[in-house]
Amino acid sequence: MKYTHSFRIDNWYQALPKYTFKTVKVPLTFDEAEAFIKLNRQRSAVNYPHLYSSRDVSDSNNPADALRNLEQRVQEVLNNNFPNGAFAKLNTRSPKDVPVYNASNPKFQVPVYNEINKLSPNQRQDPNHFTTALVIGTTKGCQVKCAKDVIELFAESERIREDLIRSTSFGSKL
Repeated sequence: MKYTHSFRIDNWYQALPKYTFKTVKVPLTFDEAEAFIKLNRQRSAVNYPHLYSSRDVSDSNNPADALRNLEQRVQEVLNNNFPNGAFAKLNTRSPKDVPVYNASNPKFQVPVYNEINKLSPNQRQDPNHFTTALVIGTTKGCQVKCAKDVIELFAESERIREDLIRSTSFGSKL
């Protein structure tokens, strides 16, 4: 837990604002975190039914209902601060795993190919250049323009689910 804690935005951002991206925090409630966990499990059960029992995802409450207020708050932040889009993440990690699980989706595929196509033939053979192109392309694919994009990315991300489970596992508020 101490290791993860050291990477939280609120631990390093104050010292580095002039060296990193503009950052605006949107608080996430405990109920919203639980809704993301549930939404992720529901989607995973559809995509990987052999890994989930009906008991894991059966619940009459719709997690999207709990995320409506968050969606409004995020949209307001995007409208006021990031009219050209933003990179959304938790205090801990980002949903950079989503493009890996959805590699055939053009939203993620096109930015990666665009970055790779910028490389010379020699650079394509160099693992450092190639990996950098992959990371840049993946990050561009994760750019969000509206709150619905944020909700979708977070709901699909195993990284986000893992962090939220860890943060809510003791029943305490975030």
